[in-house]
Amino acid sequence: MLRILEALACAPPQGVSLTGLLSGLSISYATGHAIVGALVENGWATRSPDTAHLSLGPRAAEVVGGRAGRHSAFDGCLDQLHARLERPVFVLRLVRRQLVITHSRGHRVEMPQVGFRAPYAAPFGRDFAAWDTGESLAQWFSSVPDDEAFASRMDRVLPAIRDRRFSVENFSEIHEQVIAAFSALRSADVPSAGELIDVDPITSRLATAVADLTTVDLDDDELRSAASHRVATVSVAIPAPDRGLPTASLHALCVSSMTPDEITQVADELDRTAQAITELSEPLPWDVPGPSTVAV
Repeated sequence: MLRILEALACAPPQGVSLTGLLSGLSISYATGHAIVGALVENGWATRSPDTAHLSLGPRAAEVVGGRAGRHSAFDGCLDQLHARLERPVFVLRLVRRQLVITHSRGHRVEMPQVGFRAPYAAPFGRDFAAWDTGESLAQWFSSVPDDEAFASRMDRVLPAIRDRRFSVENFSEIHEQVIAAFSALRSADVPSAGELIDVDPITSRLATAVADLTTVDLDDDELRSAASHRVATVSVAIPAPDRGLPTASLHALCVSSMTPDEITQVADELDRTAQAITELSEPLPWDVPGPSTVAV
C-alpha cells in the first residue's frame, strides 16, 4: 500500500491510470485494484469521474503536508521547461540499477508514464553511462556481450554525450516496441543499493534488438551530417552535487523530425533547467524521506 501511495505522490497533475500506477511495482492488477479501491474509499486516493485517473486524496495530502510547498521551486523548473519547449518532459532517475520515471509534465500517447521502469543496461541510460566508470560501466555493457560494433559505437557516442551534455534517442518502430515491452513487464526482486546484478534474459534480448536493429544515439559527425533526424527524445543528465555519477536526467519527448539546430536548442533548454535544479537551495524530491518519490 505504501508503494502505491508513493507512486501516486509522483503522479502528474492529471493523475495516472491504474495500469500506469502499477507498472513496475511487482503488484498484480487484481491486488492493485483492490488496494486502490480501499484507498479511494478511505480518502487516501481520488479517482477522476471523467478519466478514471488516480491522484492522492485529501487524507494523504494532510500527511504529506508542506512537502509540495518545499519542492515548489523544483516543480516550477519542470513547469517552466514544459512551457518553453511546448513538449512533454519527464525526469528519469537511476536507482539501484533501475531507470524510473518519477515526474512528468505534459502527455502524449508515445510517452511512458510516471512509474515506468527499465533496467540500467546498455543501450538504456546513456546519460548516466557517459559518466560511469569501472565495474559499474562494465555491468552496463554486459547486456550486449561480444558486440564489437556496438562497443565501438559507444566508444564514440559516450564521450560525445559527455562533451555536448546531451543524448539523442532516435525514433524507430523497434524503439517504440521496446518501450511498450518494458511498460508491460513487472519488475522482479529489486536489488539492494549498490548491488551489481546479472542482466536477465528478457532485458538482454531487448537490449540486443535495440543495439542490432537501430542506430543508438548520434555521434557528433552524424548529428551534423544529416539535414534532419527522427528523434524520440533529447535528454541531459542533472549534475550530481559532487560531480560524480548523476542519478537523474531530464528528457523532452519529441517524436518528430528535427534539424541539428532544433535538437541543440532543445538540449540547451534542458541543460539550463538541469543546472537550475542543481542550484536550488531546498532538497530535491528524491533527497527527502517520505512519499515524495516513486517507490523503488
